[in-house]
Amino acid sequence: MGKRENGILDVAQLHWRQHDGLHSLWADAAPRPVMQGRFVERELRPGLSLHGNSVVFAQGISGTGVLAPGLKLIVMLEGEACACFGRTRIRLGGEAGACVLLAAPAAEEFQRVVPRACRQRQIVLTIAPEWLAQSGLARLPEVAGLEALQGQSLACRRWPVAPPVRQLAECLLAAGQQQASPWRQLQLESRALDLLQAALMPLADAEAPPLDPRGRQRVQQLLEWLHSGEAAGWSLAQMARALGTNPTTLQRQFRSQTGRSIVDYLRHYRLAEARRQLQQGLPVTTVALEAGYSSPANFATACKREFGLTPRELARLG
Repeated sequence: MGKRENGILDVAQLHWRQHDGLHSLWADAAPRPVMQGRFVERELRPGLSLHGNSVVFAQGISGTGVLAPGLKLIVMLEGEACACFGRTRIRLGGEAGACVLLAAPAAEEFQRVVPRACRQRQIVLTIAPEWLAQSGLARLPEVAGLEALQGQSLACRRWPVAPPVRQLAECLLAAGQQQASPWRQLQLESRALDLLQAALMPLADAEAPPLDPRGRQRVQQLLEWLHSGEAAGWSLAQMARALGTNPTTLQRQFRSQTGRSIVDYLRHYRLAEARRQLQQGLPVTTVALEAGYSSPANFATACKREFGLTPRELARLG
């Protein structure tokens, strides 16, 4: 068996196996794998790379690695882990997941610890300094301070995973597991940039006025109506009137909280729910109608545009 420390196995003492795209880690003479699942590894552009995984750990494990220079945006959708740099410990994930932005001006050795058995799903975008400089991203007011952050060793920002970020990360994770092609590569790059934009919104200029309690309450109420279907068919003017405000203010407050317009948020939310239902085995036609599409063909087009996959391909991922 692998070396144990406080019940955690050392990856160096385990053995990798691969079959039909499925990776697993095994201890000697073990009847089942310690870890099993699928990984995504793609260089989207020089200096911008994508890593993702959807795996199940039968127990805790730990292993060492080297953090490449640049910024890492880690979106932990499910599960938990801890990155240890000497005495510096950075928690990843948790009950509701987390976004973590980590800066490393130079290569840093670290130990990654998964403390216990869990299902883990995550997306990691690695942003090299040269890509950040060439893209001009750090100079955008929406992410003020990003360029300064990359010069601070092991500087870290952590914040909750917003619904739009979760949907984009889920989309990247699903699309990244499909067979590579030039078209799919462009889709992945486009969605990675969307994820960066959405995920980095909490780093917006500190001088921007925060949303007042009444505005936050208004957006929360609208989210509840959208999720429950109570606001189905309402116009923007009807939503604003029901919430005691005007359409311009409501749209601005909603975008401030979610990073999306109301229409765009609702479309992403319905497609995310549709994907979940497909992976639970519901018929495509039933899911399409419930998601508000007049025909399975229109629904398939929307799924292909959103996830890079057909409804049947999404169902097989479940």
